[in-house]
Amino acid sequence: MSKRRKEDVDWRKFKNQESFKYAIAGFKTAIVAGVFFYISIPVIHELNDSFAVKEFKSIGVIATYKKHYHHFVDQAETLAQADAREQSLVRELASVQKDLIVEKTKNTEAEAQEVTEQIAERLNTEAGSALARIPDGIEYKIPPQISPNQLQVLGIEYFRKHEYEKSAVIFHELVHMKDKNDFQNPDNY
Repeated sequence: MSKRRKEDVDWRKFKNQESFKYAIAGFKTAIVAGVFFYISIPVIHELNDSFAVKEFKSIGVIATYKKHYHHFVDQAETLAQADAREQSLVRELASVQKDLIVEKTKNTEAEAQEVTEQIAERLNTEAGSALARIPDGIEYKIPPQISPNQLQVLGIEYFRKHEYEKSAVIFHELVHMKDKNDFQNPDNY
């Protein structure tokens, strides 16, 4: 190659020139703008199809904001009313549950009263008083190896210690003995 030709193609000199740097920067900017434009086309189409742009075009920007503000306030008011209704329903439910518990308690009380009256009637016929207890209903067991005289002493001792149920079982046994019964006296009764 000729000398002149080498100078024309010397890239080091060429790329150090200011006009070349501006051209490269412009080219890069064009590439970036092209990519941005290519990517933004679907976004622009989507934006143009959106409800906001349609409302802006049909009723205007300010009217659109007013419309949505009033819609928001109406929704907040509806939610407040629903919340108040929920609170009143919760109070009503609590009241109904309380009434149900009171009714159940009354029914249980009536049933217990009926059972108590039946027991009192049975006690009155069997023991002579509605306040008495049937000796068979007391869980105390009399020791089997003790003689009747020793039982009487044991019954009196239980009576002194205020263990009346044990004493009552012992004296009931003594008074109702089938064999020769010397214990049927007023003191034992």
